[in-house]
Amino acid sequence: MKPMIFKNFSAFKAAIGKDLPSGNWYSITQEMISDFANATADRQWIHVDAKRAAIESPFKTTIAHGFMSVSMISKLLEEVFSI
Repeated sequence: MKPMIFKNFSAFKAAIGKDLPSGNWYSITQEMISDFANATADRQWIHVDAKRAAIESPFKTTIAHGFMSVSMISKLLEEVFSI
C-alpha cells in the first residue's frame, strides 16, 4: 500500500470526496485492550474478563472499547496519507 502524499493543505482539500488508500490490517491484543481499560478506568468485564466474556458475551470473547477504536483512527490515517 502506497500512501497518498499531498504537497500542501490546498492539495489535500482538493481530494475531498476521493477515496483514501486502504491501510494495513493489524491485530488488537488483549494487552492493548487492558492497557486502555486501565488508562481510562473503564474496566467493564466485557473488555477485561476473558473467562466471563467466553460465557456471557454474544461474541464469546472480550471486545475493545468504542473509544479505543475511535482513538486508533489517527494510527490508521498516518499510514495512508501525509501532507
